[in-house]
Amino acid sequence: MAGAQATTDVWGRTAEIDESALAVMAARLENRAKHPFFRGVIADYIGDLELERIERALEIGCGTGVVSRALAAAPGFHGTITATDVSAYLIEAARRHAASEGVDARIAFEVDSAAKLHAEEAAYDLVIAHTLFSHASDPVAILAECARVLSPRGRLVIFDRDFASSALSLRDDVAAKIDIADIARAFAAQPFIMRQLPKLLADAGFAIESHRPYVIADVGHAEFFAENLSTWRRLLPVSGVVAKDDADRLMDGLDAASGAGTLFWANNFYTFIVRKTV
Repeated sequence: MAGAQATTDVWGRTAEIDESALAVMAARLENRAKHPFFRGVIADYIGDLELERIERALEIGCGTGVVSRALAAAPGFHGTITATDVSAYLIEAARRHAASEGVDARIAFEVDSAAKLHAEEAAYDLVIAHTLFSHASDPVAILAECARVLSPRGRLVIFDRDFASSALSLRDDVAAKIDIADIARAFAAQPFIMRQLPKLLADAGFAIESHRPYVIADVGHAEFFAENLSTWRRLLPVSGVVAKDDADRLMDGLDAASGAGTLFWANNFYTFIVRKTV
């Protein structure tokens, strides 16, 4: 983890994959944000912040801008937001969504790399990384940049999935061809990152102030993960890890299990709120 690593994670390669796949990903980000679980997670950590003290906030890996829009609309927040992503396509989508919700004047959207930000030192009171670190090829570099651009005692919010905890019921014929590790390689550059972050944060000059654990599980029928039944079918082959025929076999099996009420699909998520110690 000392330097950037090549990745098969489609979410870590949004600057290079084709627009048809990006359109699927952008729709997934927006639809996922409407789910009560994700709305609740974002409300939880925004509610844990001292909003009136935040003058300048930065979101890295903002995707379609879901979190920045929520922060801009949050009661008590009167600061400005810079939201960055490596994908120009996603940044344009973020601008459109912000304009449609009337918060575009509060958010400056920029194409930028979280591992090499254009921001000046100590420029922000708050940095948010929402489902970024699991897709990062170089999380150590990103943490160093977060420390650089945060003001003294500034806060970093990290929310992400522990992909290594993924639990998914697979048919025997599917499990013979694909396992959970293959799926993790397709969708997570850093499947163990939430377990590694306490040490990495300390090394980067951060102290953990609070954390929240979450478990989301669909048992019987797909609900939270229902949209994955279509998006995974499209995105798994893009990763290069799973062939299209195998992806179709996997998704047909999961779809059938959901229809029959025999599905099991679960994952752990965590929020860390940390403070820069220097």
